[in-house]
Amino acid sequence: MVSGIEATDLDIDGESITVKVEYPEGSYETLDQIKGIVLAAGSGSSVLLTDVAQVGFHDSPASIRREEKQYKVTISAEYTEHATAMSQMTLNQEVIEPNLTDTVTTGMNSMDQSMNEEFSAIFGAIATAIFLIFVVMAMQFESLKFSLMVMITIPFSLIGSFGMLWLADSAISMISLVGFLMLVGTVVNAGILYVDTVNQYRNTMNRDTALIEAGATRMRPILMTTLTTIIAMIPMAFGWGSSGEMTKGLALVNIGGLTASTVLSLLLLPVFYSIISRVPKKEPIRKGEDE
Repeated sequence: MVSGIEATDLDIDGESITVKVEYPEGSYETLDQIKGIVLAAGSGSSVLLTDVAQVGFHDSPASIRREEKQYKVTISAEYTEHATAMSQMTLNQEVIEPNLTDTVTTGMNSMDQSMNEEFSAIFGAIATAIFLIFVVMAMQFESLKFSLMVMITIPFSLIGSFGMLWLADSAISMISLVGFLMLVGTVVNAGILYVDTVNQYRNTMNRDTALIEAGATRMRPILMTTLTTIIAMIPMAFGWGSSGEMTKGLALVNIGGLTASTVLSLLLLPVFYSIISRVPKKEPIRKGEDE
C-alpha cells in the first residue's frame, strides 16, 4: 500500500516491461492515513493495522550485519587537515572508550584483518627463505662461520632498501615486502661468489693474497650481475607501464638493497673473512713445563 507492488511483466514489441501497481498519490503519505489501513484477515474478515501493530516514527538501521553470531556495526570517518599524530589517541580516549560496555566492543575491520594475515604470511615466507638459504650455504661451504659471514649481506641490503623507500617517499606495502623476499635470494650471490673464490685461492696462496686476488678477479662479474638487475628494474621504479605504480615498491626495494649490499660486501667481506679465519696464537712453552 505504501510502496506499491510489482504485479506482472508484459512483453511489448519484444521488450519486457514490469507493471507496478500503486495506490493514488497522496493516499498513504501521513501517519494518520497509515494508521487507517485495513488488513484482510485469513478468515475473510478485516482488521485495523493499529490493532496488530504500533505505528510511529523510529530510527532503524538500513541493514543488520552479524559476524560470529554477534551484531556488527561499521562506523567510517575521514581525518581533516587539522588532524595530528595524536588524533587517533584522542578519539579513542574521548569518543570510543566512554561508550564501550560489556556488550559493546571494538574490533578490526575485515580489510585490516586480511592485511595483517597477509603481512604475517609474507614475514613467515621471508624467514623461511633466509633459513633455507643458510642451509644451502652451509652445505656448500661445509662451514657455519663462512655461511654466517655471507648472511651478513642481508642486513647490508636492508640499509639500501629502506633508504631508497625513504628517498622516494614510498610506504611499505605488500608489493614491497614481496621485493624483500626476492632480495633475500639475490643479495647473497655476491658474497657466495667472493667467499668461494677466496677458499679456492687459499689452496695455492696465503690468506691475505687470496683476499686481494679474489676481489680483483670477481669484482667485474659481481658488478655486472648487480648492474643488469638494477637497470632492468629502473623502468618499474619510475612507474612506467599500466601496473607501474603497484610494482614501484618492489623495484625500489631491490635497487636500493642490491646497490648497498654489493658496495658494502666488497668493502667489508674481506675484513670479516680475515677476522673469522684468524688462527689464534699458541702460547709459548715455558721451561720446566712438560712438552
